[in-house]
Amino acid sequence: MKIKKVLVTDGESRKALCAVRTLGKHGYEVYVCSNQKINLSASSKYCFKSFLTPDPIIEKERYLEQIQRVLKKYNIDVILPMEDDTVELFILNKQVLGNTKSLLPNHDSFMIARDKAKTIQHARVSNIPIPETHNINNGLELQNEIPDDKFPLIIKPRMSSGSRGISIAKNKTELIEKYPTIHKEYSNPLVQQYLTGNFEKIQVLVLFDEKHELKLSCTYQGIREFPVDGGPVTLWKTVQHDKIEDKTIRFLRNINWTGFAEVEYVFDPSHEQYYLMEINPRFSANIALAVELGIDFPLYFAKISLNEEVETTRNEQYEQYAQWLLPGDIMNFIFNKERFKQEIGYLFKRPKNITYAILSKDDKAPINSFFKSLIFYFPSNAKKLIAKLKITK
Repeated sequence: MKIKKVLVTDGESRKALCAVRTLGKHGYEVYVCSNQKINLSASSKYCFKSFLTPDPIIEKERYLEQIQRVLKKYNIDVILPMEDDTVELFILNKQVLGNTKSLLPNHDSFMIARDKAKTIQHARVSNIPIPETHNINNGLELQNEIPDDKFPLIIKPRMSSGSRGISIAKNKTELIEKYPTIHKEYSNPLVQQYLTGNFEKIQVLVLFDEKHELKLSCTYQGIREFPVDGGPVTLWKTVQHDKIEDKTIRFLRNINWTGFAEVEYVFDPSHEQYYLMEINPRFSANIALAVELGIDFPLYFAKISLNEEVETTRNEQYEQYAQWLLPGDIMNFIFNKERFKQEIGYLFKRPKNITYAILSKDDKAPINSFFKSLIFYFPSNAKKLIAKLKITK
């Protein structure tokens, strides 16, 4: 039987590393590409071969040309794009893929998920609660249209990843000051109610086939984040939220979704109320826990792309934990004023049923690459950290 070959993009990410590991364990020949010479996935023992590419955001044409050469030369069967920009590149340039398969949404569906303004518009139609959102068209609206009792507000780009471009305005003066700065880099950002209080971050991870039917799902609750007051989760667990999960599935089916998506909510357990925050139309950074539990998103992505039969599976294993220790949860520890009051510790007092995003006794080399990349890419890493810490200021 012919060994199937897969190409995983954006090899510097921890989700790419997870994909490389699980696909390698299941007998695929795994190729990796990244615009970073030192990256997590290339150092994995499950990586058969790696390639250095141009930056897919800055040098799109050169990136696509190189990917096309790799796909043809090595007869790649399936490509797994890992980030928003690479997913969109291949949606818009399917001719580059040739005979290589992938599980991609159409561009209209992709933009409903990626553009937060479009997400909100379609959520309203689907009767999914969203935070109160203000449409800002000019400077006068900043000053006159939003009452003082609506603050604090969050300003966030319609399209970005992680916590880039997000800022919190505690009053009208801060809104008038911050909005133009963000608007200059991210056109027409959203201004939304900033939900504070005892809210839980809920993430619904799903995979749909080309007929827009669900094949995999798993729901998480975020426990810690970095930045501490709002950002990517650094400690999370599986939970049961059937109502939210079912709503998510219907919503994505209604927009003809194909492939992977991570849908984020905040949930108020005291009032059983939830609000849709965003849809991430690409693999989640947090797939390692689901994969460990048998909800193997990269494996199913490859199998469905190759028209192989798979059974629909929804996670039923709850209170299972995962940690993104380096650098995420360590950064939470450094900046979290409640660091010593955590029910679950950072290095000690951790549950036995815990999975790690990067650490692995079976595949140790990526952790060495992580430390090397910290040094090698220090200027850009420091710039990203400073940007994250400015969110709540």
